[in-house]
Amino acid sequence: MNPTPPSESGSLTPAAIGELVLDTTPWLSCDECFERMDTHVEALLRDPGHHDLAMDRHLQGCAACQEEVQSLRALLTSEGTARRGDHGPEAGSADQPGPLTR
Repeated sequence: MNPTPPSESGSLTPAAIGELVLDTTPWLSCDECFERMDTHVEALLRDPGHHDLAMDRHLQGCAACQEEVQSLRALLTSEGTARRGDHGPEAGSADQPGPLTR
């Protein structure tokens, strides 16, 4: 979430008001979000169209959890790239891993 700064006159902009009155139902706490985060990110990586309404709403309004999701997604994406490395298709997939290298 990118906070919208107030206008120069000090009054709230329509965008800032919209963020303040954002419907956050179904409500999910940060603890509940964190418990579901791994599953949510893995589902997003498998299917970019994946939607979990509670997670989506929470992440819209919580910059801390949103940052954690982005970090986890980057980590999982970079691990997948590192696993494939220069081994090409013969390295296998998540279902059938390729040979281990050291």
